Amino acid sequence: MSYGIGTMPNASDVYAEVKEKQVVGEIAKIRLHVIDAKDYKSMPNFVKDQIGGDITITVSKDDLPFFEKDKVNVLVSLTGDERQQEYTARIKP
Repeated sequence: MSYGIGTMPNASDVYAEVKEKQVVGEIAKIRLHVIDAKDYKSMPNFVKDQIGGDITITVSKDDLPFFEKDKVNVLVSLTGDERQQEYTARIKP
């Protein structure tokens, strides 16, 4: 069995417009229109190339109330490897 090369630890401070929400089991898929993606600490920012475009993030369905706003500010990370990647987010403290 071979494993792909995973993404390095990364994070982006993302300000975005909430476009669409979908619950899938215990998770929620949220489509965001990225307005700004700033560097977070000294980590690579893999979202800055998406400014002006849409990304879909994965969050716990328990976090859905946070995304009832029109615009949100979240920390977004890209996870996966060269075969499959996804954006995950966590609410900023």
